[in-house]
Amino acid sequence: MSAVTRILGGLLALALMALMVLASQWPWQVHGEGEALIRLSWRTVSEPLRACRKPTAEELAALPPHMRMDEICERRHTPFRLLVRLDGTIVRDSVQEPAGARGDRPLYVFEEIPVAPGPHRIEVEFREEIEGGARRPPLHLDRETKLAPREIALVTLDASGERLVLGAARP
Repeated sequence: MSAVTRILGGLLALALMALMVLASQWPWQVHGEGEALIRLSWRTVSEPLRACRKPTAEELAALPPHMRMDEICERRHTPFRLLVRLDGTIVRDSVQEPAGARGDRPLYVFEEIPVAPGPHRIEVEFREEIEGGARRPPLHLDRETKLAPREIALVTLDASGERLVLGAARP
């Protein structure tokens, strides 16, 4: 490699490093300058659902003898419905699926809802989305709060994991 190539490579590396330093100090914001934010953040684990059935003759024939079982069972965790109302208007209505390729990992909720500063009524419902009825009672939160510009209201689970609570987070 020639000396000119080395010098050019060194200058390019220095220029990229200087650009990275400048970019890391660039001011940025998560939400609008005058907005407040409602953040929903928690982790939960539901009891696994297990559905078993007898294999068909075709399924058994397709398997080697050492892999044949009396039952084929599927195990997964329950999805949950998240419903959020702000001042009586639905702002989120979604089904939250457990993590993992087979849906057998904990379920993580992380939602951010930008709102105008001022008084608000926050209603959150989090319930199992399962045929035949839920196995545990839904979680509810219905609170009034007043948010300042850039303030974050945090909705999360309490220490027992059985109640939704409203707290404050730093901007």
